[in-house]
Amino acid sequence: MTRHDLHKILEIPFTSRHAQGLQVFEWEHCAQSFQKISNELAMIHLIQTFKAQSRKDDETTVLLCESSSGAYYFGIGLKDCENITLEKLKELYNHGTWYVYTWDD
Repeated sequence: MTRHDLHKILEIPFTSRHAQGLQVFEWEHCAQSFQKISNELAMIHLIQTFKAQSRKDDETTVLLCESSSGAYYFGIGLKDCENITLEKLKELYNHGTWYVYTWDD
């Protein structure tokens, strides 16, 4: 699955997909959604996520970055996001809007 495929699926809210028997991902929970965070906090989470993945740790943070070049998802194993270049990551940091998948309260 690519980041584009995932973004298309996530355009339909979790509750609607769940009720219709459509695809729901193991990291999704009904009381969570993407909440905006600062770029600095996003980088802290991103570094922790990459470290957790290298240790094969299941406790990773799911992040979303929206930019003019589309949506990028981190922490769920998408190859076209996890293997981006440092130059692209700098661009996302400087020009993207970052979100963390967390509780809705």
